[in-house]
Amino acid sequence: MRAYGSSACPDVQVLVPVKELDRAKSRLDVPDPARRELALAFVLDTVSTALRCEAAVEVVIGTRDAYVAARVTDLGARVVVPPAPGDLNGDIGWALGRLAPGRPTAVLVSDLPAMSLADLDEALTRARRRGTPRRVADLDGTGTTLLTAPDRRIEPRFGTGSAGRHSAAGMEPLGDDLAGLRCDVDDMQSLRRAIRLGVGPHTAAVLSSTSPDLLRDDCVVGASTGTTGK
Repeated sequence: MRAYGSSACPDVQVLVPVKELDRAKSRLDVPDPARRELALAFVLDTVSTALRCEAAVEVVIGTRDAYVAARVTDLGARVVVPPAPGDLNGDIGWALGRLAPGRPTAVLVSDLPAMSLADLDEALTRARRRGTPRRVADLDGTGTTLLTAPDRRIEPRFGTGSAGRHSAAGMEPLGDDLAGLRCDVDDMQSLRRAIRLGVGPHTAAVLSSTSPDLLRDDCVVGASTGTTGK
């Protein structure tokens, strides 16, 4: 195991909040069964990459969706179930309280099918080395895909314009060069962008069965896994 920051072993706990599939990715212009399948595939590719990251000591999923919980548990993640009802930032705050105190912490969004292992590892390594709260903006520059801090005391401000709110809260920018980590998928334009970067195997499999034209138009070689992508 390589050295990470000032530690000789992995020490970052990564929290991934996940919406219920019935409410996820409503802006994707695909039939409802495919929308649910894609939303789940994004989660599985994101979590699979996080679990393989050498910097991460644990990956924790915060979700009320029992099917998502079962699938990510099979991958090796730990699940915590926020009390219902609650908004995203409240759910994240609750889940952060279930993590270990005094340990480097990251909050990672769940819709990053083009995120490479190298991108996530590099972002967590840089954040750990700098030792101050950091945020990664999405490719549009307005949203947020990753928050990091030296401990679990993170104040999430997700929602429209979250990059600006996180900056105003004192979180410094990180990872402008890490395109896969910045490519969250909310609509068809961002899905095509992710395909061009290269999506993971779960997303590629769903696209192959539900939207093969998208893959034929945009896909060449997968960025993070070597699967079909560009």
